[in-house]
Amino acid sequence: MKLFKGKKLLLKNITTASGLFGRFMGLMGKKSIPADYAMYFPACNSIHTYFMKMPIDVIMLDSKGRVVFTRESMMPWKIAACFRAKDTIEMRSGNVRRLGLAIGDILTAKNRS
Repeated sequence: MKLFKGKKLLLKNITTASGLFGRFMGLMGKKSIPADYAMYFPACNSIHTYFMKMPIDVIMLDSKGRVVFTRESMMPWKIAACFRAKDTIEMRSGNVRRLGLAIGDILTAKNRS
């Protein structure tokens, strides 16, 4: 999938976390995260960074794709939750700022085809 803000392409390589193991692992174990990569967690309004090797940026979206929560440089061994959120995206630390993301932005994910 790719992530857009309006017509602007933000990230071109998004993996959907699926299955119990995939959702538990997320970005855990990664030693680096490409700038254009993210993990998308559907139906997820809380995450943890247990066992992570580096900080990550987190955004949470409501049912309309509106950003309702951001956490920049979330350090390992932390928990984040937003009960208004429906989906969560984890990405490289610094991407929230680099991409100019803010509460209220509306994002859309589209398949590559």
